[in-house]
Amino acid sequence: MPKKPPGKNSQIKEGDLVRWYECDPYSDIVVRHGIGLVIKVHHSERNWFTYRVHQQCTNKLLWFEENEVELYIPIGGNCGE
Repeated sequence: MPKKPPGKNSQIKEGDLVRWYECDPYSDIVVRHGIGLVIKVHHSERNWFTYRVHQQCTNKLLWFEENEVELYIPIGGNCGE
């Protein structure tokens, strides 16, 4: 997955539904992905965000860096509105 510049996901907040990606530590190859709920947002001094995400498929809480999550927007946009 291509690296996103810092600050790109700053609109993601606690309670948001996100798509997460786990990448191979030696490359940008995605080895696992899914949907989860943001539990906590950490903003570092260097303007970088990390997210504590509840993985719905495994029921685990894991930390993801800013380039490993994106806001989940269901197909159809506004959930049927």
